Amino acid sequence: MPVYFNSKLDLMAEEIIDITPISKNEPWCTSCSGFTDYQRKWTTYPRADLDGGTYAENIEIPHCTVCQNPMYDLRSCKQLLWGFRLLGSTILGLSTLVCFIMYDLSVVSLTVWMFFLIVTTILVKAPSNSRRALNSYALFLDKEKLMNSNKPVRKE
Repeated sequence: MPVYFNSKLDLMAEEIIDITPISKNEPWCTSCSGFTDYQRKWTTYPRADLDGGTYAENIEIPHCTVCQNPMYDLRSCKQLLWGFRLLGSTILGLSTLVCFIMYDLSVVSLTVWMFFLIVTTILVKAPSNSRRALNSYALFLDKEKLMNSNKPVRKE
């Protein structure tokens, strides 16, 4: 059965696809330790295109209405931490292979491996805001669990 469009606008609206993903999760406020009310604030970042020009990209950042601090999406924080951990373990694994298996054990190979160990440690600790958001959420869940376990149960 063919589809008929009333106007060119209907045809254009049918072809437009929104590529920005809509986050269905509520953002988490690390200062208030909760899913508080938030307002959307827009920030503009300059970006470069392939032609050598620049354009402005608008990014929405939720801010808490109580403390006015930026809020974080817990799912993206978790993905960011896992990505950095995977990158750090890959770098450390490859440096171990190169320093100890491909070359003989020496002071230079041990020094290079220690350098990569320090770089990996700094890399894993880099996303501090995401780590703080996930830690405050874990503390919130522990507190909720303790509050629910201390409620008296009525016997009938």
